[in-house]
Amino acid sequence: CESLGWQSSAVDVVPNALLRQIERVDESERERRRLALRRELGLPADAFIALTVARLHVQKAHDVLIKAAASLAPRHPRVHLVWAGTGEIGEQLRAQVNEHELSERVHILGHRTDVVEQLLPAADAFVLPSIFEGMPFAALEAMAAGLPSVHSDIGPHREIATDGTDALLVPVGDANALAAALERLMTNRDEA
Repeated sequence: CESLGWQSSAVDVVPNALLRQIERVDESERERRRLALRRELGLPADAFIALTVARLHVQKAHDVLIKAAASLAPRHPRVHLVWAGTGEIGEQLRAQVNEHELSERVHILGHRTDVVEQLLPAADAFVLPSIFEGMPFAALEAMAAGLPSVHSDIGPHREIATDGTDALLVPVGDANALAAALERLMTNRDEA
């Protein structure tokens, strides 16, 4: 504040908040939505879905998530990445998915209006490996829905989550740490 010529006592910070109620569904409804999404995507009923809701933009580090998926794929054939969002690097990401032979494992859904109602309750984990963020509403919504989450260890994510309690925080750009965090959520469902 002082660098802008303002006194810090004259500034109040108002953090972002969710503007709508996020419904937490019971286990039977969650299972119904899980099966419906898996049918829609042609996935087996026991697929582990790691959901990302974000613009397809370099800032969101989808390429790091692709590398993490490539390292997980041989050991965990149930893991599928599902991305809701559009953006200028969509074709580039599709090429990277094909290059890593993950076209059966990474599902880019494009723009969806049913993220909160259908996708969050149907997923097993939420992932947001961004390089930088403001305050990510998608992460707030996922956490409010009770979805186990993995975020990059950046300031705004630390403001909304404590590592190991509210979410797993991983170093920015570290595909191995991201893969390990997803594996942890997948293999330790009680902890998740």
